[in-house]
Amino acid sequence: TSGNVDPAKGTIMAWVYPYSTSGAAYFWRVTGAVAGNIILRTNGANLEAFWGTQQITATGALTANTWQHVAVVYDSATLYVYVNGAYVASGTASGFDTLPANMFVGISDGTNNPFNGLIDDLCILGYASPANEIRAIYESNAPVFAETSTFSFRPTPKGLLWADDEGLWMKDTAANPVFGIYGGDATKSWGGFTM
Repeated sequence: TSGNVDPAKGTIMAWVYPYSTSGAAYFWRVTGAVAGNIILRTNGANLEAFWGTQQITATGALTANTWQHVAVVYDSATLYVYVNGAYVASGTASGFDTLPANMFVGISDGTNNPFNGLIDDLCILGYASPANEIRAIYESNAPVFAETSTFSFRPTPKGLLWADDEGLWMKDTAANPVFGIYGGDATKSWGGFTM
């Protein structure tokens, strides 16, 4: 999981088709290297999400025998849960500040609480998706990358110069960073520099 799941912020989403809404079953579980979990699971018709030690419950959010889009968004302060592009629950998030160790999809830990149904289009994003993006992904027939792509300008076929919603960037033909301008509201490390 290291390098694929950002412990501080992110979005995990998928289309799910539960055959039943009875009992407890896991859509996914990301374990921390020391403590805490990022979890989305069903407990009957209720949808339960965890980020670290906090639990958020969306009562009656799931329906059996139908495809539903579920998403968990966390930003180091708040955990948000969405079903079919609509916000259903949120709460204070804390406790998951360790490097992720393992990720299980469709089961809690390899043997317990398997999900009785189908999971499709599992997607992990390295940022906290805004609500309008979650809605657009749910409503779109396009792949998730088409809705979440941040690249807006690449003038060369080799991709040596590009601009995105974070700034302007350039690398040489050996993929070494040459130039970067960052326009975000926090710091960014790129090319050995913190901007």
